[in-house]
Amino acid sequence: MRQAARRNEDQLHRKALAVSLRFLALLLPASLGAADLAAQSAAFASRPPPPAIFPAAAASDRSEELPSPPDRATARSLLAGRPRALTYQVTRSEDGKWIRLSAETEAAYPVHASTIEGIIKNYVGASKVFSRIDWVKIIEKLDNGAITEQFSGVKAFGFKFYTTNRFHMWTSGKGDYTVMHFLQVASGGTLRDCSGYWAVVDRSTADAPLCYLHYSLSFEARDQFPGQEAVMRSFGEADVLRALNELGNAAEKAEKQ
Repeated sequence: MRQAARRNEDQLHRKALAVSLRFLALLLPASLGAADLAAQSAAFASRPPPPAIFPAAAASDRSEELPSPPDRATARSLLAGRPRALTYQVTRSEDGKWIRLSAETEAAYPVHASTIEGIIKNYVGASKVFSRIDWVKIIEKLDNGAITEQFSGVKAFGFKFYTTNRFHMWTSGKGDYTVMHFLQVASGGTLRDCSGYWAVVDRSTADAPLCYLHYSLSFEARDQFPGQEAVMRSFGEADVLRALNELGNAAEKAEKQ
């Protein structure tokens, strides 16, 4: 029943996004006519090879800002609703060439925390869980994590934008939390200062599994198409929350097998 509700939410989100993008298309400069749009769309039609990547400016680990975890009753109350954003902000860099997105979100799912942890730590399997990720490969295995390379794609205005980045992935403990960090260490040039973490707390009882999840994400995306900032402001929050539901759905499916 909950999965059906999520599917309905996704359908409504896609319909709203389509309507908004058609409206934003009216705001495009007159010099970018239908022929130009068709030509640019065709240029993005075939998947390009991943671009060369280069060392990224050091992103910051912000897990020291992790809030105190909720008790079981509070975590259970989240199950009655949907994932929610505690904070969501979109700002533009001083030079106007980059758009920063920052989000702090939370959710709870009727699964064991170990199941969530296992899915997140299965780095190469991320593309089977998260719709924005095309593939992930391991560059280097570490004692506590790995260096990964990730190829992701986003569609907007009929265009396809791809980004390749490398991340340092590792796990730490913060009180009751198990925190799985990601920190950008190399960039393909369209994403910078990307960092965040998945923090889980097991609030299960002997007969009722329950996992509280806090997801933090911050990055700057290069401004690449007209209306990009408006799209990020209007739909970025829903896109971040969708990642939580994709993870929750995968965990529930795994525990039913």
